[in-house]
Amino acid sequence: MGSVIQLFTPSPEYTQEHNAWISTLSYTIRELLFTVKRLLSAGMGRELAEHFAVDLVNGFWDMS
Repeated sequence: MGSVIQLFTPSPEYTQEHNAWISTLSYTIRELLFTVKRLLSAGMGRELAEHFAVDLVNGFWDMS
């Protein structure tokens, strides 16, 4: 997951096009990535669906 965070963080190591694309992403999307990384533990393996749930509430995604 750490490498995913790196890919969504602008860096001089990436092309200008990539960094420009990252800057178009909303803060909410980037914050979601950081939240999942913070909650993710190595013992979860590939069974993430057992640990996380997403619901649609009043037309909005509810991550609780």
